[in-house]
Amino acid sequence: MAWLRGQRLTKMSDGAYHRFFNLYTKTGLLMCLTFLLGFVLLTLSYYNILATSINRTRLSEMQKAAQSFEDLCVDEHIYQVSDLYRIKDKIIDRLKIVAATTNNSYVWLIDGSGEIRFMSDMPETLKTSLSRSLNSHNYILPHKQSGAELTLQGANFDNGYGGLFKGEKGKWLSTVKPIYNYYGSNLGILQIHQRTDFWQDVTLYLINGWLITLIIAIIVALIVIFAFIHQLSRPMRALAAAAHAVALGDFETRGNLPEYMSAKNEDEYERDDLSNLIMTFNQMIEQLEHNNSQQRDFIASISHDLKTPLTSINGFVSGMLDGVITPEQHEHYLKIVKSECARMVKLVGEINTVIQLENNKVQYNFGEFDINSLIKEVILSQEIQINEKKLTIQTDLATKEGNGIKVVGDREQLQRVLQNLLNNAVKFTPESGIISISTILPKGQKRFVQVQVADSGPGIPDNELNLVFDRFYKADRSRTGRSGSGLGLFICKTILSAHGQTISAQNGSLGGACFKFTLPLA
Repeated sequence: MAWLRGQRLTKMSDGAYHRFFNLYTKTGLLMCLTFLLGFVLLTLSYYNILATSINRTRLSEMQKAAQSFEDLCVDEHIYQVSDLYRIKDKIIDRLKIVAATTNNSYVWLIDGSGEIRFMSDMPETLKTSLSRSLNSHNYILPHKQSGAELTLQGANFDNGYGGLFKGEKGKWLSTVKPIYNYYGSNLGILQIHQRTDFWQDVTLYLINGWLITLIIAIIVALIVIFAFIHQLSRPMRALAAAAHAVALGDFETRGNLPEYMSAKNEDEYERDDLSNLIMTFNQMIEQLEHNNSQQRDFIASISHDLKTPLTSINGFVSGMLDGVITPEQHEHYLKIVKSECARMVKLVGEINTVIQLENNKVQYNFGEFDINSLIKEVILSQEIQINEKKLTIQTDLATKEGNGIKVVGDREQLQRVLQNLLNNAVKFTPESGIISISTILPKGQKRFVQVQVADSGPGIPDNELNLVFDRFYKADRSRTGRSGSGLGLFICKTILSAHGQTISAQNGSLGGACFKFTLPLA
């Protein structure tokens, strides 16, 4: 019992899993993943742009800070380097302000010899690596890092300033600006060096500016996507329910949805993929219902067609055995039994032919032959039936250069087509009626010949002309004291389709049915 409960729970969990991870949920998750991936790629692109922007912004701030220091020197009327010590405290304060406003940078004021006269601070690695003045004990920069060769405007660096900070971690931005007094004399060189961690800075910018936007965008996208998927899957769920009903045998169900079924006819539907799918699905159900109805009618018809002769045969044989039918009458009733047996054999043969045609088990042997000669043979094969009803056969067989008409096809199978059509015409044409068989070479083309079989029978109702070639279909005119399986015309259509040709039915000039089909010329 525990094992069964476990199996049951496993099946339930598997079912819940498949219900949740259905096609549309997977599509939604894929769309969300695509959206997120696109957002990440956009963020990475923006990352580089933002890093460059931060770099430029900080260098600009450092330049402004350097300019503010030069403005102090001008305001205090500093004429030479020694005068800087007169306002030493202001210099130190200004260096600290510059350092604070430029993200705790290192700010140095250097004279022409590279000696650092004033500084806010210095990395410990530089303190141990730089030489110092013997008199003032100030640090001295190498000549190439002193900035003595720079122009009036100075310069910005983002490469560690020539390897000066190679012992320090991180990336360094440097602004080096010559400082001039009121008269334009050089007082020294101001250097501002800022350690930066661009990944940290950019990430901070993104978290503050983009993270909330990203979360909101994802939530909104999820809501929109799953609402769209729910709306998109609603017709599919309805179709699945309808398909399940059809699988259970309910052929009256349809895939009906208000937005697709509000139109008065199919031409007014919105021609999107779902509407086409719904219409195709409904047409499929209608065809299944039609086929099912035809099959039921066929079974009923076959049952009746078999029951009648079997009942007759049983009655005749019983009468002979019981002595009700005298020995002198045996021959007469045995002929009737033979006739009924032949009819049943024909019926079973037609059913077997249909099965072979539908399963593509018929081997076609294509070749060239004279269609006019074949028509004459078919007429002769049914001469007895034709004479019994005193029918008139009219033939109008076209010729090609005074000879017959050569066509390409399976002669044996096309003979069956002509036999079925002629037999159909004989069956429905009243006594002393007319049957017309003709071959026509349409003007303007040299590829096909048209074969036409018409009769003076009751014809076919207009609303049944498109149905007469359906499997198991029997028109009303065939139910008035006439037997038939309803397979003859279906066999004709199937054989001609295998030849790449078509057959049509209409009411002809003789008043009865007229069947036309084409064959390719040799």
